[in-house]
Amino acid sequence: MRKRKKATVYGLFILYLMLLVWVILFKMAASFSEIASWEPYRSVNLIPFFYDTETSGHLSEVVWNGIAFIPFGIFLRMMDRNPVPTILMGAGFSFLLETLQFTFRIGATDVTDLIMNTGGTAIGVLLYAVAERLLVRKERVDELFLTLAVIGTVFLFLFLIVVVVMNA
Repeated sequence: MRKRKKATVYGLFILYLMLLVWVILFKMAASFSEIASWEPYRSVNLIPFFYDTETSGHLSEVVWNGIAFIPFGIFLRMMDRNPVPTILMGAGFSFLLETLQFTFRIGATDVTDLIMNTGGTAIGVLLYAVAERLLVRKERVDELFLTLAVIGTVFLFLFLIVVVVMNA
């Protein structure tokens, strides 16, 4: 990968990680005063896919957790990381986020999230592998995913601007 494309991939990955932290840890809070007003909340669920209350809202959250980590696997594969270490890095980053939620009392620490986030990373690795098989040359695969990442980032920023403006 050329230096310019490599820098773009790294830059988009850092931006993606920042957005992921904002969404998962800070629940898309628009200001620090909003975060400061939260009631401290800490819970731990060590039983996978178990919820003691209704499950309809939990199911969509579980699916979105997996989807949110698909780019993690794709970005690391674009950076020439091997598949198994990439999946382990996704699991490690997810574990870090879950631990921070518990430590700072800003949400529920849930083993289901860890499983789905790791699964999302694995799906990203798998999508990259499928694209490699179909497109043969790594440069074409990287160009495809880089284009999708740029388009996705633009739409995500537009969405986030709308969310912040609507909640201001």
